[in-house]
Amino acid sequence: MELRMLKYFLAVAETGNMTKAAQYLHLTQPTLSRQIMQLEEELGVSLLNRKENLALTEHGRMMKKRAEEILSLVDKTKEEFTMMLQKLSGTIRIGCGEFTAALSLANILADFQHHHNHVYIEMYTADPDTLLQKLGHSELDIVCSLQPASLQNLQTLLLPWHEQVGIFTAANDILALHPSMTAADLATRPLVGPASQLEQDVIFNWLPKNSQPLSYIGTGNTLHTRMLLGTDMQRLIFAYKPLQPAICHPYPMQWKPLSPTCQIPLYLIWKKDDTLADVVKSCISYVKGAISSDVL
Repeated sequence: MELRMLKYFLAVAETGNMTKAAQYLHLTQPTLSRQIMQLEEELGVSLLNRKENLALTEHGRMMKKRAEEILSLVDKTKEEFTMMLQKLSGTIRIGCGEFTAALSLANILADFQHHHNHVYIEMYTADPDTLLQKLGHSELDIVCSLQPASLQNLQTLLLPWHEQVGIFTAANDILALHPSMTAADLATRPLVGPASQLEQDVIFNWLPKNSQPLSYIGTGNTLHTRMLLGTDMQRLIFAYKPLQPAICHPYPMQWKPLSPTCQIPLYLIWKKDDTLADVVKSCISYVKGAISSDVL
């Protein structure tokens, strides 16, 4: 049950008129009617007596009371967090892989900082294994990365973003004419792969059964280091979908997605630790709220 549906129902209950409620909510009357009917279907009861000028049924009166209580609690919670944010100060150390999702996370962090002037954020980029290692050693407070192999002493939040795995190849390579890269394509060339075991497992699990083994000639923990190893025009380079064309390479490069598609879910990860600083706890709560709002 979504909060907006409770708000829609209260508007109808308080005005007693679907048209007036729709105008107040800046919705069309048919849209509002459908939303109320969906709420009734979800609850399995009738909330409005449509034969008596939308009078509340017995279930409708109970729902009105509950909706008022829920929305009041939500407003109170938001107010408490707003007060908390206004008093926050300190440093948050955040680790993130070379993901396009880093931009979405950065936008949320910018909004978080907008609420106060005393929070300082340090951003660190590395491969997933290194990030999780630093998190375990308390060198980082929060990590945005692949799901760890073990969740012991860790808490995770599934993020609404996925990373698409692909391969960089020289722009004048015949493989650059392909719309995507198959396991058969990869088997024909030397490959510069990821240093992270988690990322290596992604490729291994993506490979079809009985496919030819890949010919790794080296690994790099970042795209930059893989690009350095991939200066030979025949070499293929593991990479997530980039935000911009690859740099620091002597030849023009093109990125191609794997086929079948290989997408990786991302997680926000932090330690199960009651000693987390208030500023870190508040940041995690803020990210959760921002993601929930986007989903709604």
